[in-house]
Amino acid sequence: MSSDLNTISVKLESCLAGFHAKISGRVVGPVDVDLFNRFLPSAKGTDAQPDGDAAYQELIPVLKAAADELDMYTALVNYLNRLCPSENISFCDKHDKVLRVFDGVDISPDIVVFHGNDEATIEAMFEVKYNDDDDPFDDNEFGFQRESINSQTTLGQITSYATCHQALEFRTHAFSALIFRKYMRLLRWDRSGVVVTEKIQFNNPSLFDFFRRFTSATPAQRGRDITVTTNLSGQTEDIRLLLEWDEKAPLLTISIGDNGYIILKDQPPGSTSPIGRSTRWFKAYCLQEKQVVLLKDSWRVVSPTLKPEHVIYKRLHECNVLNIPQVYHGSDIGDENDFHHTTQTKFWLDKTGKSLELTLRTHRHYRVVLEYLPYRLEDFEIAREMITIIRDASIAHRYAAIEARVVHHDISNGNIMFKRKEDGTVQGYLIDWDLSLDLDLADQKSVEVQPERT
Repeated sequence: MSSDLNTISVKLESCLAGFHAKISGRVVGPVDVDLFNRFLPSAKGTDAQPDGDAAYQELIPVLKAAADELDMYTALVNYLNRLCPSENISFCDKHDKVLRVFDGVDISPDIVVFHGNDEATIEAMFEVKYNDDDDPFDDNEFGFQRESINSQTTLGQITSYATCHQALEFRTHAFSALIFRKYMRLLRWDRSGVVVTEKIQFNNPSLFDFFRRFTSATPAQRGRDITVTTNLSGQTEDIRLLLEWDEKAPLLTISIGDNGYIILKDQPPGSTSPIGRSTRWFKAYCLQEKQVVLLKDSWRVVSPTLKPEHVIYKRLHECNVLNIPQVYHGSDIGDENDFHHTTQTKFWLDKTGKSLELTLRTHRHYRVVLEYLPYRLEDFEIAREMITIIRDASIAHRYAAIEARVVHHDISNGNIMFKRKEDGTVQGYLIDWDLSLDLDLADQKSVEVQPERT
């Protein structure tokens, strides 16, 4: 994809600027490549990459003679496939293909890493740049991020790719790469930010080691959320009928501990922000309880002053707060020290001894299951219904503050839902309490505020 700004529309520039703004200040680097490689376990064997030097010798003359990006793609794809001789991974030139339009941006990475020959399963997206001036990073510059128009555009571009990758699939993190004629950088993205390596020469044994680790890594280690599978228990015909799903629509099973929930595979994209809670809501069927439920998947902030949402719901119900949905289950995903379901960017910032102007947060993958509420606020039919729904939500907000000393702290249209009773009247509910403010803690002036509303 060309870095020439004259080829980018005003609308696209605006979209890329938005992605740049969202990730700016949350970039950890430059990180030593050997340290970066520790994101993945060591691969078996003693030789980091037997074909590395030979692949390098074939690549360099082509890159030196290249007149533009178009002259680089084939040689780079051959180089990468030679470094990763495996049926599990394939590198493909996709520079002239738009994978998807995401939040106004054409997602068109130059090289796409697929799981084997399955082009529906993306493992990583790589971007190629001809000019070093397009590099968003400077290893010798304080703050690491460069501020030129070209570099900001590139950072916005690769951020849009990583955000799309995590929004369209069920992922805990994502790897990517930024490639130039003389060097490349490796990147790892999660809901806290991005870790970026120093410049890596194409003949660096540590680069060979990374690709050997990446090739032999499990899907979970490469970032796939393996608690979401295509494995379906028993017959699904009755479930499809109950949930009013098409008989041919593909389904997934999503797990919370020992409980399994059936959801539609084809869902609206997740968050358009690379960082934050990345909240998704699903109409789901609980296999254990055999009932329709509302399932929320998110990345909660880890803090002693911010409680898991199911704990907040328990407190609200104990205080008899009205118009609050029943909660059936809530849990962090994975073990307490789970490497994949806990963001790592802040940990690696601390580990490198670097500092940023912004405060990075650690996020924990979390799911909560509520009673099923069929309608959002905008689904009301007449004005009287809207007034009733908002009144009920206001009652919930008021009683939560007075009786439970909890303030919602994130009121929006999307957090007000309702259901219809048998007599045709409506009842409103206030949901999404994970940003709520505990007034007892606020009195102690010890509450951690969460600015990300994604």
